[in-house]
Amino acid sequence: MVKFPASWPEPVVVIVCMVVLAALDFLGALAAAEGLARRSNVLLALGALSFLLLFWFYASSLQYAELAVVTFGWIVLLQISLLLLDRIHYGISLAPGKWIAIVVILAAQAYLVLGHDRSAAEQQPKAAIAASIDREGTIDLTGIIPSQERYTPFEHGKQNARQQDHPEQNAKSTARGGVRT
Repeated sequence: MVKFPASWPEPVVVIVCMVVLAALDFLGALAAAEGLARRSNVLLALGALSFLLLFWFYASSLQYAELAVVTFGWIVLLQISLLLLDRIHYGISLAPGKWIAIVVILAAQAYLVLGHDRSAAEQQPKAAIAASIDREGTIDLTGIIPSQERYTPFEHGKQNARQQDHPEQNAKSTARGGVRT
């Protein structure tokens, strides 16, 4: 896994992750397109290698960045690089309105990366959530889900077992309009 220096601020690490992911994706797409056009297995293999590196770096980047933010930034940067490739290499020009939209998207991306606040769920220590599970499998959801205080995942199974242990009570319940399981 990739390790970034601890001294780097989080927004810098996130932006570096986005740029590297976009570059690897761009190289892989370009190698695949050119490999097919030129019928070159070497270029196709380089494209496949680029996508393997992309996946590895993507997994590494999730240590430092939120999934949605890093993915959004990567895709925006990839789209812009492909638009520039079309403009420079293939001579395709875009209307000014499309370039304005690109600038707006970049501004929104900068806000997401540099101006977002951590959610309350992220600020709560994960150890406190894990410690709320007792030995019987009961999960204390106090403060996490306001509508329920305790939830036992196997309670439904215990209820079915109780109904099987006492079929006469189950039959009475069914006679009164209850549902038999």
